[in-house]
Amino acid sequence: MTPAYCLFGRGLLLVAASTAATLILVEPVTAAVMSVVVADEGLTPIGWGGIVLVGIGLLILDDRK
Repeated sequence: MTPAYCLFGRGLLLVAASTAATLILVEPVTAAVMSVVVADEGLTPIGWGGIVLVGIGLLILDDRK
């Protein structure tokens, strides 16, 4: 796991601070979805709702026109 965090940290050095902050918001969502898909763990409706809320927030933050 340590190499993954080292690569993640190096990658964050290459992007703007606003992009890095947005990418950091996606990390827990990715971990939750991967736990469901890979480890066959369950996610409560509140967990799925949180994922949806993070997704909506990211769409709001998207500044592409």
